[in-house]
Amino acid sequence: MGLKDKVEMMTKEQAATLMSKNGKLIKRPLMVDDTKATCGFNVGVYEENWI
Repeated sequence: MGLKDKVEMMTKEQAATLMSKNGKLIKRPLMVDDTKATCGFNVGVYEENWI
């Protein structure tokens, strides 16, 4: 079973633990504030949410 299949069965806590141990699993940039989070870079999403 591949990681993609395993992730679908993980709890949020298990997925967070996995990502904290292997940063390559997180799409960058990951931007977070008190009310929202975005990952990856898209000019429109960036301008709409962060400027």
